[in-house]
Amino acid sequence: GTITVGVDDTGYDVKFFGATSGKSMLWDESADSLIVNGTVDVVGTVTADGLIMGDAEKIQLGASTDFEIWHDNTNSINVIEGNYHPIHFLHGAEKLMVLDDDADVQLYYNNGLKLATTNTGVDVTGTVTADGLTVAGATTMTTADNTAQLTLISTDADGSSGPKLTMFRNSGSPADGDALGIIDFTGEDSNGDETRYVAMFARPTDVTNGDEFGKFQIIVATDGVDKDYFHIDAGTKSSGSFVNGEIVFNEDSQDIDF
Repeated sequence: GTITVGVDDTGYDVKFFGATSGKSMLWDESADSLIVNGTVDVVGTVTADGLIMGDAEKIQLGASTDFEIWHDNTNSINVIEGNYHPIHFLHGAEKLMVLDDDADVQLYYNNGLKLATTNTGVDVTGTVTADGLTVAGATTMTTADNTAQLTLISTDADGSSGPKLTMFRNSGSPADGDALGIIDFTGEDSNGDETRYVAMFARPTDVTNGDEFGKFQIIVATDGVDKDYFHIDAGTKSSGSFVNGEIVFNEDSQDIDF
């Protein structure tokens, strides 16, 4: 049968005590809510308009604390996956994200893996589109074919120069003769060793503010040794005059035809 306490719209608080001190179940008439101090075991389906839980009160899914989620009044969401299985976020059978303890975090688009963390950084599958990119370490771009590894594109329709490639030697103590930058053209030799065959250098010959001068140089490997085949040297300035400027071919006097 049915036990009825009070009448519709006029109820009473009803409290049940358990065998353990502090454990009870209260129907709060004024709040129209059921308050449980203890554990609720449900066999079947629970349908509710909402679930309100206090700080550090956990939702536990699975046996042996397989999965717990809660709020601790400091962190918005805490998740513990007790048996160290990957946590999958799915929409139907479609993967959205996979979190694996002591391993990678994977992000998916249309069920295809696009980004995964690794022990050294991240692994991206596809193209990265960004408003800007600042890299603090060395970067390697690799392809398995002869497509361009780096393409600079400017869509500006004006008459100014673009795209631009800037090599900035940001030295705190610039000095005459510093190597500003180098472009190496390397390949393997017959022994499989990486070898520089051609290089282009740029250097300042005078770093005096307002009187800056520079030098551009091309060297070519000849009989296993770097040789200066061409350079443009703006020289420097002395007593108001330009000095030591030159354009030189075959500085190292190689036996070559012109």
